Amino acid sequence: MTEPADRPNITYLSLITPPPGVEGDALAELVARMTGLDVHTLKLRLRTPPPLILGETTREQAGAGVRAIIGAGGDAFAPQFSHIEAFGSSLKIKDLEPEGSDSIRIALWRGPECTIRPSGIQLLVRGAVQIPRAREVRVERGFGLQGAAVLGVGGAVAVAAAGAAEGAGASVGPRQFDSSHRLDIHMTDRNIFQIDGDKFAYRALGKQRGHSDLVNMDRMLDFLHHLAPNAIVDTYFKNWSPPPSVRFLRLPDVKLNNENPTFAFYSRWAALMYRHVMRKVAPVSPSTSSRA
Repeated sequence: MTEPADRPNITYLSLITPPPGVEGDALAELVARMTGLDVHTLKLRLRTPPPLILGETTREQAGAGVRAIIGAGGDAFAPQFSHIEAFGSSLKIKDLEPEGSDSIRIALWRGPECTIRPSGIQLLVRGAVQIPRAREVRVERGFGLQGAAVLGVGGAVAVAAAGAAEGAGASVGPRQFDSSHRLDIHMTDRNIFQIDGDKFAYRALGKQRGHSDLVNMDRMLDFLHHLAPNAIVDTYFKNWSPPPSVRFLRLPDVKLNNENPTFAFYSRWAALMYRHVMRKVAPVSPSTSSRA
């Protein structure tokens, strides 16, 4: 599918909290009446607990939806695709170490070391993404020495080789996936540092380090929240449904950073949502991170 020319102007009508007494079908009908969005699609989407994206639409239609929801006593916001991309790429963390009680030293995979203050951590977004394994290929017929050379010594098979094997009459098993755990650290200066479980040794956990990325990432989240108790913790990625346009997300160094577009989109969308909510309570504090 080709990329839409107006991609930066896609606006996401997003529900944070429904109006009291107006939920489910009644809320779908209210939003559909004010925005022109399909009421049946809205009813399906509202089966998922908020916060959620109700629909991709124009800025004007999304604005009408936000006003309707807020006017009825709920809360909503409508970021644009360009707002999501404006965060830029994640800063991948190689290692980190607390220095005293008011700073954390961070070594990056790409870029100079830097120091952040725990008080500058605004949001911690925890999630797991599914990474496909290379297919296993079992040769059945017509796949002699020439085909074996394609697969390589020792039977190591890449996805490309699996495709070649299928064409030669081989049997390819079902695709399997591994979980890759991620933790995004959002700073008040809009920098996003990321701990990627596949590229992080968890040395900061010391004796608390466990035997799996699942356990270690959960403990890393607890560790950072202990250092930054005022930070918001978001673990709702697993319940969230991405919008179709997530496939158009283009961040710098996406391949080098091994960015997962769905998690990257969610993390940035969530940051915009929490900042929308916090603006009602208190202004965002100034930058608290600095390059060494």
